[in-house]
Amino acid sequence: MKIRELITEAPAALVSELKKLLRTEIEIEMDLEKVSPTAKRNTILKRLSRNRQELKKITDDISLYDAKKAEVKAAHQRGKRAGVKQTQKSFAEFKKSLSKKINALVAKAEGLDFDAEFEKKKLDKVQSSIKNHLSGIVQEIENAGTSPDVINMFLDAALGGEVIDMRSLVAAKSGSIDDHINPNLDPKVKALFDDDLKKQFFGFIPGGTTAGNYGPAEVGLAILGNPAKKAIKGDLDVDGTMFELKGSGYKLNKKGEKTNSSYGARLNSKGIGSGTSGWTTLDKEIQKLVPQIRKTNPKKNPDRVTAGATEPGFLRFYNGSAKEGKVQWKEASRYNFNPTGIKRLNEEILGPVGDQSKTYNLLLNVIKAIVNGWKKVDNFEKNVMSMVNSDGTINPTLFNKHYSAIAYDSYNKEDEVENILFINSYNRNYFIIADQQELLDAIDSKDILIAGGITWNDDQQKATPQYVRP
Repeated sequence: MKIRELITEAPAALVSELKKLLRTEIEIEMDLEKVSPTAKRNTILKRLSRNRQELKKITDDISLYDAKKAEVKAAHQRGKRAGVKQTQKSFAEFKKSLSKKINALVAKAEGLDFDAEFEKKKLDKVQSSIKNHLSGIVQEIENAGTSPDVINMFLDAALGGEVIDMRSLVAAKSGSIDDHINPNLDPKVKALFDDDLKKQFFGFIPGGTTAGNYGPAEVGLAILGNPAKKAIKGDLDVDGTMFELKGSGYKLNKKGEKTNSSYGARLNSKGIGSGTSGWTTLDKEIQKLVPQIRKTNPKKNPDRVTAGATEPGFLRFYNGSAKEGKVQWKEASRYNFNPTGIKRLNEEILGPVGDQSKTYNLLLNVIKAIVNGWKKVDNFEKNVMSMVNSDGTINPTLFNKHYSAIAYDSYNKEDEVENILFINSYNRNYFIIADQQELLDAIDSKDILIAGGITWNDDQQKATPQYVRP
């Protein structure tokens, strides 16, 4: 009698325990592949030995379970050992096949050929991060009870670029990634590729020292799409056309649920500095208009850490943040170029001065300090002038629009970026722009939303707002 037949007669608890032990054996053997120190390998080998002892016991129990003792004894003597060895061999072969296919998908994500040389080399931190994430996805699928055949079909479809049609996706220019999933996928594979699995693929950003080269959804599109691969210049190469990816989404609460707060991506031109690059210039320009304004509000109130932001008469204040039970203070601007800061600047400084030309000069000098390659930008001064109202205040909407025109042109000139694919990694909506005017049109139509702005004490991020695909 075969092990499979014995399993059908055995109690569910024994069958469940057998499956659990077999999965554990695969996990342990995968752990062995990841470590090199002898001490760690010995510890894992001991776990493997204990697991195999338990596996032997449970397979013995299942093999012996039958109403007819003589028949069970005969099965135990003649077929049990061969059956168990064959089962273990099949799972080992399945594990080995999975590992090879996952490595091939890592190579695909990186735009590399999967050959003997790639298999031999040690993965870097980014590649290891991608491999571990994919292994985790596969393990989760397996733990959910998906058969090896369906898992293999899914991985084969990904390797063959049969999951997402990138040609139709870029031709449509906007919509949902889901609309371009291959309708001819095997029904079992299509059922497997549910909303949770899509989020695991499209929300993933690899870790590692060079992970900044990846944006949200980039790994997912490179692995699942065809024709698509990691580009040498830019993020994604789709049939020879380069696309820069800009990921956005919604912040989640502690329960993992979507909130109304969104995050976006910046236009990271080499010709644009961080927020701090324009801060000193802004302060000097304001002092020209209001010489009596003081520099920094000295107050530090632990109960109201941002209280200094609302007190007029100062350029800066101390902003507090709690860390390990203590409040840490950092100097911040009262006039960040975001909706709140621009409103405050208009009400306290620019409105009372009421001089359009002086506001233009302020903006011109500040933006020149930020955009170090401003001389390469077409219509630079015209765009700056378009941000100013006739009463000398800054129009926040027009500021965002015309500053975006400057930022895109700088990106195009400095980094040779042309096509940008904005994608929401939460709902998988996307929008593609191919030039400056298309970006401005998308902002007007609200296909691309602008969030946040320029924070003057931020020395990490480029001095641009964030762009969100709703």
